[in-house]
Amino acid sequence: MSSVSSLGVGSGLDIRQIVDDLVAAERAPAENRIDRQEERLETEISAFGKVQSLMGDFQSTVAELQDPDSFVSRDTSSSSEAVGISAGDNAEDGSWEVDVQQLARAQRSVLSVDNIEERDEPLGTGEITISSGDRVSTITIDEDNQTLEGIRDAINGSTAGVSASIINDGNGQRLVLNGQDEGADSAFTMDVEGDLAAVLDPDGDGALDELQAAQDAEFTVDGLTMTRSSNEVDDVLDDITLDLESVTDSPATVSVTTDSAGIQSQVESFVEAFNTFQGGIAELTDYDRETEEAGPLNGESSVTGIVSQLRSAITEPVEALEGRAVRSMADIGILTTRSGSLELDASRLDDAVREDPEAVTALFAETGIVDGEGFEFDGAGSASEAGRYPVNVTEPATRGEVAFSGDGFDLSGGDNDIRVEIDGVRSGLLSLPAEEFDSGSDLARALQAAINGDDQLNDAGVGVTVGFDEDTGEFTMASEAFGSASTVEIAEAGATLQEQLGLAVGMTGEGQDVAGTIGGIEAEGSGRTLTGSMGVADGLSVQVDEGEVGDLGVLTFSTGLMSDLDNRINALIGPEGSLTSRESSLNNRLSDLEDDRARLDQRMSRVEDRYIQQFTAMDRMVAELQQTSEFLSQQLPGGGMSGVSL
Repeated sequence: MSSVSSLGVGSGLDIRQIVDDLVAAERAPAENRIDRQEERLETEISAFGKVQSLMGDFQSTVAELQDPDSFVSRDTSSSSEAVGISAGDNAEDGSWEVDVQQLARAQRSVLSVDNIEERDEPLGTGEITISSGDRVSTITIDEDNQTLEGIRDAINGSTAGVSASIINDGNGQRLVLNGQDEGADSAFTMDVEGDLAAVLDPDGDGALDELQAAQDAEFTVDGLTMTRSSNEVDDVLDDITLDLESVTDSPATVSVTTDSAGIQSQVESFVEAFNTFQGGIAELTDYDRETEEAGPLNGESSVTGIVSQLRSAITEPVEALEGRAVRSMADIGILTTRSGSLELDASRLDDAVREDPEAVTALFAETGIVDGEGFEFDGAGSASEAGRYPVNVTEPATRGEVAFSGDGFDLSGGDNDIRVEIDGVRSGLLSLPAEEFDSGSDLARALQAAINGDDQLNDAGVGVTVGFDEDTGEFTMASEAFGSASTVEIAEAGATLQEQLGLAVGMTGEGQDVAGTIGGIEAEGSGRTLTGSMGVADGLSVQVDEGEVGDLGVLTFSTGLMSDLDNRINALIGPEGSLTSRESSLNNRLSDLEDDRARLDQRMSRVEDRYIQQFTAMDRMVAELQQTSEFLSQQLPGGGMSGVSL
């Protein structure tokens, strides 16, 4: 922009002001147009921001409802503190009478000898063998730990299944052993060998006196007598755990009911969130005929249809739930009013929850409903499509297993070392007690205890089950896992074990994966898990119970309305969403207006320069004329130009 330090010298006019006024007058129409467009765009962009915020808030509620665990809730009650009850998602409503006659207890024993005066006095070396349930642990006592304190610490550091403590009963220091597990099968014994035996078991008739016997819980449920090794009973009623706290004087009534209040709260939150969203959009898009005022996005096609689009997604039925009592929002009491908002009939929702709670969950969230026995829903993949899928198992999953039989149960000859490899994990060298066992079942328990007590196997989380068939005289050793990864191998076996049990080095057994179809399409098996690998069932998986084969039932898989609703919202406000694109377009137009304003500034600068040049030239011309006038005035007779003016 040009700058002139003195304008109007010749003409006497305020040329600076004249130029500014001329430039402003020429600038005003274009600048006003840009200002109006900028104001309108900023209003629209702000309104789109409100739309994004409204949809984001609604989407947060939608996301919460995609969790199936948020719907299932069970209320439990007990008429007595003697019996507690808890229920999982799959528990059925009902009430039961529970009468407790005896609680399960762990064994408690004390060392028979009572003449040990000091905790830290040497007692001798040797070995302590503790047999507890299916565990057999041999603990070495040497010069470093031959005191009562050392023995206590060695027992507590072992996998014997008992804990040790020292008590002074006034006569001497006593070692007290407490079983870590309840139940009759967890009773334990302690044998002492070596020099230590002369101190702890001088009579050779057992080192322990029993203070409390290990015992099972004895109770009845609706009059049926039962025993369990634990006071926590989870295998009597489906997905229900009974906690036996004390013996009852009379039967306790325990019950499970579906808690519809929790589900109702979730559904009410959804209805409220949608109505808030709808009301906010209406404020931005409606036209008030009385005031003749329109919302900032009135007539904006990208916004006006959003509410009806999402309402349509909410109210349409779920095809996968065809034939069930609940398959649409109307079935649970969510209805559309004349104004387009949603309202909830709470009593209708309560009825639906009680009649078919699984379908209520499936209406909202991704879940699988099992109609049949012997399998359960395990999950789905991104490609899994909603629908009903018959589940057929042609081959059940099996465990890696070896079978063996020998001449007897006498291992007193020694050479009882064994090393096994379970599921690809090799154990350390294990040793069975050198004794003659009373039965094959006792020997099987000892073998299982030795293997499952191995540190390497424990660290890898693998183990075995060893059984004995009294009818056939055959032992079996099976991995606890299922499928092709389940293997058992006898890597080493002492001569006595080979002779008495029939074990042979190199014995191997491999499991097999479950095989079958989901929805008539061949599925892939891994252990007990059957997973669809193609088509509409791709990624859909079920867990099959051990030994199940044939047509097990139908899996109804629903992705839920909330998943579709969430996808539709993302299609609007996600990074590639239509509303996001529209808002981006408005911001681009706003940026273009800034460019227009910059170009206007440049053009007005050139106009100002032109005006200044023109007025400067005029002013110079006037100044020259004035000089000529003065000169002529001086030259003419009389000293002036009478009657002449410039």
